[in-house]
Amino acid sequence: KQVLKGDNETTGGTDLAINPEDPQEMYAAMWDHLREPDKRRYNGTGSGVYRSSDGGTTWSRVNQPGLMSSPALGRIGIAYAPSAPDTIFIITSGEGGAGLGLYKSTNGGTTFLPLSDPSINANSVVYGWWFGRIWVDPKDANHVFTAGLALAESKNGGLTFSLNTDPHADEHALAWDPKEPNRVYLGNDGGVYRSEDNGSNFTFAKHQPFSQLYGLDVGEQDPSRLVAGLQDNGVVRSYGAKDGKWNSYGGGDGERTLINPRNQDIVYGCSQYGECFVSKSGGSSPKSSFTNEVVSSRKNWFTPIEFDPEDPKTIYTGGEIMSRSDNDAGDFRTISPDLSNGPGRETNPLFRNFGTLTTIAPAPKRTGIIYAGTDDGNLWYTRNGGGAWTKASDPDLPKAWVTRVEVDKTNPDVAYVTYSGFRQQEDSAYLLRTTDGGKSWEDIGAGLPRAPLNDVNAIGDKLVVASDTGVFLSRDAGGSWLRLGEGLPIVPVFELRYHAPTDSLYAGTFGRGIYRVAMPGAAEDNAAGTPANPGAAAGAGAGGKGSGGPAAKGKERARVRIVSRRFVAKGRRAKIRLACLAGPSCQGYLRLKLGKATLARVRFSVPAGTSRTLKVRLARSNVRRLKARRRTPVVARAGLVGERLAASRRLRRF
Repeated sequence: KQVLKGDNETTGGTDLAINPEDPQEMYAAMWDHLREPDKRRYNGTGSGVYRSSDGGTTWSRVNQPGLMSSPALGRIGIAYAPSAPDTIFIITSGEGGAGLGLYKSTNGGTTFLPLSDPSINANSVVYGWWFGRIWVDPKDANHVFTAGLALAESKNGGLTFSLNTDPHADEHALAWDPKEPNRVYLGNDGGVYRSEDNGSNFTFAKHQPFSQLYGLDVGEQDPSRLVAGLQDNGVVRSYGAKDGKWNSYGGGDGERTLINPRNQDIVYGCSQYGECFVSKSGGSSPKSSFTNEVVSSRKNWFTPIEFDPEDPKTIYTGGEIMSRSDNDAGDFRTISPDLSNGPGRETNPLFRNFGTLTTIAPAPKRTGIIYAGTDDGNLWYTRNGGGAWTKASDPDLPKAWVTRVEVDKTNPDVAYVTYSGFRQQEDSAYLLRTTDGGKSWEDIGAGLPRAPLNDVNAIGDKLVVASDTGVFLSRDAGGSWLRLGEGLPIVPVFELRYHAPTDSLYAGTFGRGIYRVAMPGAAEDNAAGTPANPGAAAGAGAGGKGSGGPAAKGKERARVRIVSRRFVAKGRRAKIRLACLAGPSCQGYLRLKLGKATLARVRFSVPAGTSRTLKVRLARSNVRRLKARRRTPVVARAGLVGERLAASRRLRRF
């Protein structure tokens, strides 16, 4: 049960320290912060330190200088000294993520006094919200470590600190081995380290199969050549080192990586916010940066770069404006206006990177067709190479982060788009398809687990999507789904790469490295994997056995889902899309309500594993009701035969 509630809805617990000699005594750190897609706040009046003397039953706020409620107070870390429990340390951050102060009590928390070494605050830079941890040697109350850009160590109780920059940057976790004296483990953005001399020197662990990939590419000419962008571990390649090991060819947070499919010596790499370069020697020097050649005032954390499907000398990239190069990134020209809705509300110049392109999907340039998506939910297409752009306006399109657009390789009027509602705390599997060049879009994501989607590949007659819960395959254009292959953990997959010569699919995961699977042929479809679990799409645990699925048609009761998220009436006509998640079929009636008034009642019959669009005709009196109550949402209610209510959804009007 909850024993300590924040002062407001944006405050939660971030650290807890329990007296090692008296477990009734404890301190909790509360953090008031809110991160929205276009704005971040890492401090607020709800941040503070709370004390309990009865095992967490009751709490009182520590109201001492530097720790009292303040709009400037941010993330806080707390630690007892196990060998001297009357000694307690508190580290704080402030507005904008700057280090705010370090405090110490030697009387069990009666008073906390500030420690004044400026290196501690400087070590946070503007990322105090990313650290907020402090650790005390279990045998020596004067031996203290704090997290920061570097690992800070004090041997005099916090009076002065030295910075250890040998381990990788961004420290997050530290622990002493209770059975091995002087053995200390360290966790940071680089991985796990071990010290045998009580934290003076650290050795990097040899085997750590949990890389966090943002980007991935596979050499078309040689599939043993892979390049990947890793979280805070640069861009890396599988080739080029004498010992045959993976090696770095660029630093920072590794993002987009590409290998030219016709000339594998031409390799691209990027770090965060569009700091990109091209190498014509497989990633080795010389490298030519083209960051400043791409005209944009802001760029996404993961700035997209895509080859023309027929001529890889042509690439497309951009921030809020799209640019094109026809000579391997030698020079660029802009081909779009600002495709976003603006830079958002963020005022910190370090983080003003919202309102940007997130995906670019060119058809062969001879067609002039390009699709593009943005982090603020815009989906665009052009049919003349960027001379004129049209924003897709289908009411079924969600207003969420566009993660990927994929163009069908045989028909550029057919394309697929995925969205992630993660940043809006929305977990629907958004996958839509157009067959008319972007004018209209159909939701084909019914049956997928309820989790954000990050990528989509159209491979012949197969459709493969990357989800926050794995990789899924459809052979009937989204009518039914299977979890592809075996052995892939339930883990976010950020990028898929299909290697046509070997008919293999590669998956870049965020936390478990790279996986490969042979694509199943038509005869292998039943062995392609387990059902994607429509039960998960309806709210069950993703990836579990659930109930139903394509393999269980006719063996369980029907289950229907209302797919549409908006209600748009054109004159007296409207459309609502339903999906049948289980059973031999879903049959019943759909009612549309506006307040207490019934707008329409429509009979439906949808085969299991498919979705259908119902056409609704409205009475003139109900059209007038809709006009008079423009701000009132329409509620759709689906009742199955034998069930009064099987599904309900509030439909947005705007």
